[in-house]
Amino acid sequence: MARQARLAVPGLAHCVRLTALAGQPAFLDDEDLTRFRAHLTEAVRSHGVQVHAFCLLPSRVDLLLRPEKDQGLSLAIQALGRRYVASFNLRHGRQGTLWAGRFRACPLQPGSAELAAMAWVESGAELREHLAPTLLQSPASSAMHHLGARREQLVTDPPGYWALGNTPFERELAYRALLGADSAEVAHWAPRLQAGLRGGRGVGEAEFASTLEVQLGLGPRRPRGRPPKVRL
Repeated sequence: MARQARLAVPGLAHCVRLTALAGQPAFLDDEDLTRFRAHLTEAVRSHGVQVHAFCLLPSRVDLLLRPEKDQGLSLAIQALGRRYVASFNLRHGRQGTLWAGRFRACPLQPGSAELAAMAWVESGAELREHLAPTLLQSPASSAMHHLGARREQLVTDPPGYWALGNTPFERELAYRALLGADSAEVAHWAPRLQAGLRGGRGVGEAEFASTLEVQLGLGPRRPRGRPPKVRL
Protein backbone atom coordinates (compact mmCIF):
# COMPACT_ATOMS: atom_id res chain seq x y z
CA MET A 1 0.00 0.00 0.00
CA ALA A 2 1.35 3.42 -0.94
CA ARG A 3 2.19 5.75 1.90
CA GLN A 4 -0.11 8.71 2.43
CA ALA A 5 1.47 11.91 1.14
CA ARG A 6 2.61 14.23 3.90
CA LEU A 7 0.76 17.53 3.79
CA ALA A 8 3.17 20.49 3.85
CA VAL A 9 2.22 24.01 2.80
CA PRO A 10 4.74 26.83 2.27
CA GLY A 11 3.96 29.86 4.40
CA LEU A 12 1.93 27.99 7.03
CA ALA A 13 3.22 26.92 10.44
CA HIS A 14 3.43 23.15 10.95
CA CYS A 15 3.46 21.03 14.08
CA VAL A 16 6.24 18.45 13.57
CA ARG A 17 7.13 15.37 15.60
CA LEU A 18 10.09 12.99 15.57
CA THR A 19 9.54 9.96 17.84
CA ALA A 20 12.47 8.07 19.35
CA LEU A 21 12.73 4.29 19.22
CA ALA A 22 11.19 2.53 22.21
CA GLY A 23 13.83 2.06 24.87
CA GLN A 24 16.33 4.37 23.17
CA PRO A 25 16.30 7.97 24.46
CA ALA A 26 17.13 10.54 21.80
CA PHE A 27 19.03 12.64 24.37
CA LEU A 28 21.24 11.29 27.13
CA ASP A 29 22.72 14.55 28.45
CA ASP A 30 23.00 18.29 27.87
CA GLU A 31 25.68 17.83 25.23
CA ASP A 32 23.21 15.87 23.10
CA LEU A 33 20.72 18.73 23.42
CA THR A 34 23.38 21.23 22.39
CA ARG A 35 24.35 19.18 19.35
CA PHE A 36 20.75 18.67 18.28
CA ARG A 37 20.07 22.39 18.46
CA ALA A 38 23.17 23.07 16.37
CA HIS A 39 22.08 20.58 13.72
CA LEU A 40 18.54 21.98 13.78
CA THR A 41 19.89 25.50 13.24
CA GLU A 42 21.98 24.37 10.28
CA ALA A 43 19.15 22.38 8.70
CA VAL A 44 16.47 25.08 8.87
CA ARG A 45 18.79 27.80 7.62
CA SER A 46 19.89 25.65 4.69
CA HIS A 47 16.31 24.94 3.60
CA GLY A 48 14.46 28.17 4.37
CA VAL A 49 12.46 27.11 7.42
CA GLN A 50 11.61 29.23 10.47
CA VAL A 51 11.54 27.75 13.97
CA HIS A 52 8.77 29.15 16.18
CA ALA A 53 9.00 26.65 19.05
CA PHE A 54 10.71 23.44 20.13
CA CYS A 55 10.58 20.85 22.89
CA LEU A 56 13.31 18.20 23.07
CA LEU A 57 12.31 15.20 25.19
CA PRO A 58 14.11 11.85 25.50
CA SER A 59 11.12 10.11 23.91
CA ARG A 60 10.47 12.59 21.11
CA VAL A 61 11.08 15.96 19.50
CA ASP A 62 8.21 18.42 18.93
CA LEU A 63 8.71 21.47 16.73
CA LEU A 64 6.68 24.35 15.34
CA LEU A 65 8.14 25.17 11.92
CA ARG A 66 7.23 27.40 8.99
CA PRO A 67 8.71 26.41 5.58
CA GLU A 68 9.18 28.97 2.81
CA LYS A 69 9.37 26.42 -0.04
CA ASP A 70 7.44 23.31 -1.13
CA GLN A 71 10.07 20.76 -0.07
CA GLY A 72 11.69 22.86 2.64
CA LEU A 73 10.08 21.10 5.59
CA SER A 74 10.91 17.56 4.45
CA LEU A 75 14.45 18.44 3.40
CA ALA A 76 15.18 20.21 6.68
CA ILE A 77 13.86 17.38 8.88
CA GLN A 78 15.59 14.70 6.83
CA ALA A 79 18.90 16.56 7.03
CA LEU A 80 18.44 17.12 10.76
CA GLY A 81 17.65 13.46 11.39
CA ARG A 82 20.66 12.18 9.44
CA ARG A 83 23.17 14.59 10.96
CA TYR A 84 22.02 14.21 14.53
CA VAL A 85 21.87 10.41 14.38
CA ALA A 86 25.39 10.27 12.95
CA SER A 87 26.65 12.60 15.68
CA PHE A 88 24.80 10.72 18.44
CA ASN A 89 26.02 7.32 17.27
CA LEU A 90 29.63 8.45 17.00
CA ARG A 91 29.55 10.00 20.45
CA HIS A 92 27.82 7.08 22.19
CA GLY A 93 29.31 4.18 20.21
CA ARG A 94 26.10 2.82 18.69
CA GLN A 95 24.70 2.08 15.23
CA GLY A 96 21.36 2.43 13.50
CA THR A 97 18.59 4.98 13.59
CA LEU A 98 17.16 6.74 16.63
CA TRP A 99 13.75 7.38 15.13
CA ALA A 100 10.64 5.19 15.06
CA GLY A 101 9.54 5.70 11.47
CA ARG A 102 9.00 8.88 9.50
CA PHE A 103 8.45 12.25 11.07
CA ARG A 104 4.86 13.44 11.42
CA ALA A 105 3.61 16.90 10.51
CA CYS A 106 0.38 18.85 10.19
CA PRO A 107 -0.18 22.40 8.85
CA LEU A 108 -1.96 24.87 11.10
CA GLN A 109 -4.52 27.55 10.41
CA PRO A 110 -3.11 30.99 11.30
CA GLY A 111 -4.57 32.45 14.46
CA SER A 112 -5.66 30.62 17.59
CA ALA A 113 -4.75 27.12 16.35
CA GLU A 114 -1.19 28.19 15.56
CA LEU A 115 -0.70 30.01 18.86
CA ALA A 116 -2.18 27.16 20.90
CA ALA A 117 0.11 24.74 19.06
CA MET A 118 3.12 26.81 20.07
CA ALA A 119 2.14 26.64 23.76
CA TRP A 120 1.27 22.94 23.42
CA VAL A 121 4.68 22.17 21.94
CA GLU A 122 6.71 24.24 24.40
CA SER A 123 4.99 22.85 27.49
CA GLY A 124 5.41 19.19 26.57
CA ALA A 125 2.28 18.51 24.48
CA GLU A 126 0.41 15.48 25.88
CA LEU A 127 2.76 15.34 28.89
CA ARG A 128 2.39 19.03 29.79
CA GLU A 129 0.61 18.55 33.13
CA HIS A 130 3.36 16.24 34.38
CA LEU A 131 6.37 18.19 33.08
CA ALA A 132 5.68 21.82 33.95
CA PRO A 133 7.24 23.91 35.37
CA THR A 134 10.57 22.04 35.19
CA LEU A 135 10.46 21.70 31.41
CA LEU A 136 9.51 25.34 30.87
CA GLN A 137 12.74 26.44 32.58
CA SER A 138 14.90 23.95 30.70
CA PRO A 139 17.00 24.58 27.55
CA ALA A 140 15.09 21.62 26.12
CA SER A 141 12.13 23.96 25.53
CA SER A 142 11.88 27.38 23.88
CA ALA A 143 9.22 28.49 26.40
CA MET A 144 11.53 30.82 28.30
CA HIS A 145 12.21 32.72 25.08
CA HIS A 146 8.55 33.63 24.75
CA LEU A 147 8.34 34.47 28.45
CA GLY A 148 11.19 36.96 28.11
CA ALA A 149 13.62 35.08 30.37
CA ARG A 150 16.03 33.82 27.72
CA ARG A 151 16.83 34.84 24.15
CA GLU A 152 16.88 32.01 21.59
CA GLN A 153 18.63 33.01 18.37
CA LEU A 154 17.11 29.93 16.74
CA VAL A 155 13.52 31.07 17.35
CA THR A 156 11.45 33.48 15.25
CA ASP A 157 8.28 34.76 16.92
CA PRO A 158 5.17 34.02 14.79
CA PRO A 159 2.61 36.75 13.92
CA GLY A 160 0.15 35.38 16.48
CA TYR A 161 2.62 35.97 19.29
CA TRP A 162 3.14 39.60 18.26
CA ALA A 163 -0.64 40.09 18.29
CA LEU A 164 -0.81 39.21 22.00
CA GLY A 165 0.13 42.75 23.05
CA ASN A 166 1.78 46.03 22.13
CA THR A 167 4.71 45.65 24.52
CA PRO A 168 7.00 42.72 25.40
CA PHE A 169 5.50 42.64 28.90
CA GLU A 170 1.94 42.37 27.55
CA ARG A 171 2.91 39.58 25.14
CA GLU A 172 4.82 37.62 27.78
CA LEU A 173 1.99 37.92 30.30
CA ALA A 174 -0.64 36.77 27.81
CA TYR A 175 1.52 33.88 26.66
CA ARG A 176 2.20 32.77 30.23
CA ALA A 177 -1.55 32.17 30.60
CA LEU A 178 -1.51 29.97 27.49
CA LEU A 179 1.34 27.89 28.90
CA GLY A 180 -0.55 27.10 32.09
CA ALA A 181 -1.73 23.53 32.57
CA ASP A 182 -5.29 24.84 32.95
CA SER A 183 -5.28 26.80 29.67
CA ALA A 184 -8.73 26.37 28.08
CA GLU A 185 -7.39 27.43 24.68
CA VAL A 186 -4.71 24.74 24.61
CA ALA A 187 -7.13 22.15 26.02
CA HIS A 188 -9.51 22.96 23.16
CA TRP A 189 -6.89 22.46 20.45
CA ALA A 190 -4.82 19.62 21.97
CA PRO A 191 -7.00 16.71 20.72
CA ARG A 192 -7.08 18.23 17.23
CA LEU A 193 -3.31 18.65 17.22
CA GLN A 194 -2.84 15.02 18.26
CA ALA A 195 -5.23 13.88 15.52
CA GLY A 196 -3.55 16.14 12.98
CA LEU A 197 -0.15 14.62 13.72
CA ARG A 198 -1.53 11.08 13.50
CA GLY A 199 -3.32 11.71 10.21
CA GLY A 200 -1.04 14.30 8.65
CA ARG A 201 -3.93 16.68 7.96
CA GLY A 202 -4.54 20.37 8.55
CA VAL A 203 -5.60 21.63 11.97
CA GLY A 204 -7.92 24.61 12.24
CA GLU A 205 -11.56 25.58 12.08
CA ALA A 206 -14.06 23.20 10.46
CA GLU A 207 -13.53 24.26 6.85
CA PHE A 208 -9.77 24.79 7.00
CA ALA A 209 -8.58 21.20 6.46
CA SER A 210 -11.07 20.37 3.71
CA THR A 211 -10.43 23.64 1.86
CA LEU A 212 -6.68 23.10 2.13
CA GLU A 213 -6.91 19.58 0.70
CA VAL A 214 -9.07 20.76 -2.20
CA GLN A 215 -6.59 23.53 -3.00
CA LEU A 216 -3.72 21.03 -2.97
CA GLY A 217 -5.60 18.48 -5.08
CA LEU A 218 -5.81 15.84 -2.37
CA GLY A 219 -8.77 13.50 -2.34
CA PRO A 220 -10.90 12.86 0.73
CA ARG A 221 -9.66 10.19 3.10
CA ARG A 222 -11.22 6.77 2.70
CA PRO A 223 -12.81 5.21 5.78
CA ARG A 224 -10.90 2.34 7.39
CA GLY A 225 -11.88 -1.25 6.75
CA ARG A 226 -13.67 -2.89 3.87
CA PRO A 227 -16.47 -1.02 2.14
CA PRO A 228 -19.96 -2.28 3.05
CA LYS A 229 -21.53 -4.84 0.74
CA VAL A 230 -24.23 -3.56 -1.53
CA ARG A 231 -27.27 -5.83 -1.73
CA LEU A 232 -28.96 -6.00 -5.10
